[in-house]
Amino acid sequence: MSTPVSEIYDIFLKQVGKDILLELPNEIVEDLLFTYLEGATVEFPECDKDLSINENSIVSDLSLEEKYILSRGMILYWLQPKILTQEVIKNRITDGDYTLKSSANLLNNLLKLKESSETDFNRRKVRYSYKGKNING
Repeated sequence: MSTPVSEIYDIFLKQVGKDILLELPNEIVEDLLFTYLEGATVEFPECDKDLSINENSIVSDLSLEEKYILSRGMILYWLQPKILTQEVIKNRITDGDYTLKSSANLLNNLLKLKESSETDFNRRKVRYSYKGKNING
């Protein structure tokens, strides 16, 4: 049995809320979501199931926990271009102008969100990797 990627996309989209993604053509959205998911699968080597993507589905039947871990990994890939864009803007204008335009606050908040998302993603992966294992001997 396999897991449709749309199930993971749905969890991801419900976590990030309404985004510019919804304003883009469907082909572009599908490509972005696929890239985010592909990145998340690479970041989840602890998964004991096959995360290969085959025609709009992941080869294995994933648990809800595994779907949520992948969706959290997708958030990291979704945040990256937003952070890089803000950093490019910061580098192109002076610090004073950057602060006046309040982009500095946006960049700071994006970096904090990335840090908390990475922490949550890693915590979920660790908890997943210890599930069902006796670590006390």
